[in-house]
Amino acid sequence: MKRWPWYLAALSLIAVLNLLPFSGTDVAQLKPVEVLWIYQTEDGEVIETDTLDRGIGSDPEDAFDDLMQTTSGHIFLETADYLLLDRQTLALLPHLMGRLRPACGVCIAEGQIDMEQVASFLNAHPLKHTLQDCSEGNAPIQLLKAEEGRMYLVS
Repeated sequence: MKRWPWYLAALSLIAVLNLLPFSGTDVAQLKPVEVLWIYQTEDGEVIETDTLDRGIGSDPEDAFDDLMQTTSGHIFLETADYLLLDRQTLALLPHLMGRLRPACGVCIAEGQIDMEQVASFLNAHPLKHTLQDCSEGNAPIQLLKAEEGRMYLVS
């Protein structure tokens, strides 16, 4: 006789859980980013990823919004291990602390970077300083140069 309240509570819980709108995510739509490249053009700020997705906007926030909206699937910027900037976008470093991991490696990129190959290159040649180090102004930023299909780091 004393067990019927437990059965009633369990049935109520099952009914509530079946009524709640749960939406799953297809694993094939998840896009973790390893490299993020932010640079400036005549069109504004451009953000490219190693997943070959791109966002363009008049300022970095517009470019991030465009990247999120135009990417097919769910893009994860929090997984980025490397951040590439050009000299015009170096001022963004403190603002990127909220969007990217503080342990993300940072360098200045010059030349036409091959986004499909840069992650492999940077995994083999680790960057010396992180986003947190560079945004605090405590560390010099390395230079990644791309010339004639080759990449190399300059300290």
